[in-house]
Amino acid sequence: GIAHALAHMHARLGDFALARSLAARCLEIANESGQRTLAAVLTEVAADVETLAGEHAVAERMLAEGCAARVAMGEPNLSNEAHHALSRVACGLPVDGERLAGLAATARQPGRALLESAIAAAHLGAGAPVEAERHARNAVEYFATTDFITFHADSVMILGDVLRAA
Repeated sequence: GIAHALAHMHARLGDFALARSLAARCLEIANESGQRTLAAVLTEVAADVETLAGEHAVAERMLAEGCAARVAMGEPNLSNEAHHALSRVACGLPVDGERLAGLAATARQPGRALLESAIAAAHLGAGAPVEAERHARNAVEYFATTDFITFHADSVMILGDVLRAA
C-alpha cells in the first residue's frame, strides 16, 4: 500500500521516525489480516529504513526473520534474500554465495539482478574482485533497461565499490 512507498521515501529523506512508523504499519496490517506471506516480504521495507538509518545489524535481523519465514513457507523471496545478503555484507558477516548463485541460476528478472548485486558485494567482501565485477556489471546492465531507479543506483554503487577496490 501507500504506507510502504511512503516509508521508503521518508527514510530516503532522513525522517527515520516517520519512516519506521509507516513500515511498522505495513507489517501490522499484513499480520492483522492474516497475510503471513506478505508480512514476511514486507520485512524488506522496515529493513530498508534501518539500513538507511545506519542500523545494519537491526536490518540484518529483520531480513533474517523474513527470509526464514518465506523458506518455511516453501518459497524464498529473492528480493529479501538479496537484501539480506547485502545487510550481512554491511555487518561484516559471511554470505553463502553458492546458495545465492543457486537461487540466481533459476531466477527471472528482476530477482536475478538483485541477487547478482548481492553476489557481487559478497565476492568483494571475500576478496574476489574479478567475480564481483562480473556480477555487478550484470546487475547494472539489467537495471539500466528498467525503471527500477533505486535498484539501478544501488547496483551502480556496488560496481563502483568493486572498481575502486580493484
